[in-house]
Amino acid sequence: MTQRPVGVILAGGASRRMGRDKAELTLQHQTFVTRLRSVLTPLVTAVWVSRAKATGEPQELVDPPSAVGPLAGWLAAAEKFPGQSMLSVPVDMPGLTPEILEQLMTDTWLRVGEHDHWLVAHLSSTTLSRVQGYLASGEVSARGFLPNSAKPVPVPENPRFRNVNTDEDWQLLKREFSR
Repeated sequence: MTQRPVGVILAGGASRRMGRDKAELTLQHQTFVTRLRSVLTPLVTAVWVSRAKATGEPQELVDPPSAVGPLAGWLAAAEKFPGQSMLSVPVDMPGLTPEILEQLMTDTWLRVGEHDHWLVAHLSSTTLSRVQGYLASGEVSARGFLPNSAKPVPVPENPRFRNVNTDEDWQLLKREFSR
């Protein structure tokens, strides 16, 4: 049996468009972080939250100061868990389910309909070990990194699998979950 990956919730962004920390937003009476922790727990060895700055929360990864963007969270995971694969999710996708994430095999990312969700990814330790070199080259985009390292797993379009970047997105997702 293959070792389960470590789970990482990427919550290091500035949430500029939202105007407040997306990790603290709620859906069905749970913060996005709490909700995603519950989604990841049955699939991984442990769940860690990657942030740009330390908050003192348990099981927190702090993005290395030399890296920027969501890949800084991947780098933090690679440094903390060398030799282990990682299942990552962005904090702004609280509608994900364990059933969807189970479909991600090693070195894959999620494609919902025609939209790639680059940060919903299951990456091998080998792929993670290449993140530092990619960032050192001045690149910061998962979109630029993953097509050379992984492949998409397509799933049908689903309004619950959307990024929440604005208050309008959040309200749409809450309406979807109230149906």
